[in-house]
Amino acid sequence: MKLQHWIPPAMIDLALRATRTREGFTGNFESWDEAAQQCSGYESPEVVELYKAAAKERQESRGATQSTRVYMYDSRSLRLVAAFQTFQRINETAPGGALRILDYGGASGAHYDLARTIPALSIDKYIIVESPAVARALHPFGSATLEWVSSTQSSLPEAVGPIDLVLSSGTIQYVPNPIGLLAEFAAVSQFLILDRIPLIARDAHTVMKQHTRYNGRAVTYPTWVFSEQAFLSELAELGYEIILQWEVPEDRPLLDGRRRPNVGMLLRRGFLVSA
Repeated sequence: MKLQHWIPPAMIDLALRATRTREGFTGNFESWDEAAQQCSGYESPEVVELYKAAAKERQESRGATQSTRVYMYDSRSLRLVAAFQTFQRINETAPGGALRILDYGGASGAHYDLARTIPALSIDKYIIVESPAVARALHPFGSATLEWVSSTQSSLPEAVGPIDLVLSSGTIQYVPNPIGLLAEFAAVSQFLILDRIPLIARDAHTVMKQHTRYNGRAVTYPTWVFSEQAFLSELAELGYEIILQWEVPEDRPLLDGRRRPNVGMLLRRGFLVSA
């Protein structure tokens, strides 16, 4: 029996995090395209294979009996559990009913497994939007409830239809047009969980290059670092109000000479707020 058969998916996630060490940020680029031209990107074979291995382990773990299934919570997970539970308490669109959840950038399905541990959360459909290479590689590990779709498909309203809750953890800063994506989230769901986003005291959003490593191999991504004031204003313009907010002390990027934790928030969209 291979060693990986003894490793629970939660430990694989910890290993994935351990490989992404020595992170740093450089540059202040004029545009996303300029930064992207100098970065290796999000679809390297090493990254895809790591997510594929994790998705396979998760699928096998879901097949275990309830008595042998164990979920290992960490501090990140507990904050998301609190956000899920708060959403469930205030959700009026499908109170007590089965939910359609969209996880934008959900990788191997860690948040799906986390959501399934919450007794009051009944899931009808869990849709993970990923990069084309990741979505193709992980599609075979789906089920009637769990599905991976490509981020290059049509707009979210056309691709997924109405959604009860959108989750985007550590992802919104890695897309070319994050505010446009937020508008698409607003078009499909009243509720949004954003997690692990960098907000700093700048006048405007900035495009930078993020340096990290996967299994010893250097990888670089273009990434947005958000002006806190501008980002919160843009959320308000989309009609969002903050229901719950938290810090992510595990993520403390060095920006402008100091380390500041990323943040997360549960948002509810009501009436549009005028600028």
